[in-house]
Amino acid sequence: MTVVLCLAVIGGAALLVAFTVGTGAAPDTLRFEVAKSSFQVFSVAVIGAVISLVTSYLQERQSDKRLSEAFARDLQAKEDDAVRDVLTNTIQSYNRVKRARRLMYAKTYDAGDGTMRLGVYDEYIDVLMNEQLEFERLKRMSRSVPLLSGVSIDIQGKKVPLHALFGSVEDYLNGVLDEYKTHRNTVALATDGASLHGLPATQRFLSGDDFWPRMADKVRNVEIALRGQLMRPDPRTGSGY
Repeated sequence: MTVVLCLAVIGGAALLVAFTVGTGAAPDTLRFEVAKSSFQVFSVAVIGAVISLVTSYLQERQSDKRLSEAFARDLQAKEDDAVRDVLTNTIQSYNRVKRARRLMYAKTYDAGDGTMRLGVYDEYIDVLMNEQLEFERLKRMSRSVPLLSGVSIDIQGKKVPLHALFGSVEDYLNGVLDEYKTHRNTVALATDGASLHGLPATQRFLSGDDFWPRMADKVRNVEIALRGQLMRPDPRTGSGY
């Protein structure tokens, strides 16, 4: 813009010189004064036009900057909402599994013998089926949402992606559900209930032998990874959220 202004003024001066030389107008003559006045009017008009252009340009840049910042804030808010949604659903689903496990344990060990009855088996396996599907959904979501697909946590020096943690939980619950598919009839035929020794996956789930390392620890790592993602620094300011 400065270059345009300079060129316009130089051009006006050149026109004044050309006019005075070409017409033979001498200083302090009417013709010279008319030329000088015309040049002054021309200069003011050019400067005004250039200032208007510069102002318009700066306003457009400021508007573009505000739009860009608003878009970035909106995108950040949507990404954070997605992370919070996954975190909330993970904790809620885990709590439902933990509640079902405690109730199933209480109802199978109520007489101290670890006997599984069909009504109890059906009731709480139904809960586990729903939560297995929820962890499957969370696994897919952690792969499809760009922000989540890059989330991982360091476990014993190895980077484990978020979807792998969800996949481990899903596989673990599938093991209990697969046993239900093949052993439900055995439990149904046992008039006084079936011994948990014949349901090893369910027994380990209830006793906690593999529940804690294969599910509880995985969910805890998911929570750590997601909370860390929410606290990541803002690339525009360098501060955390």
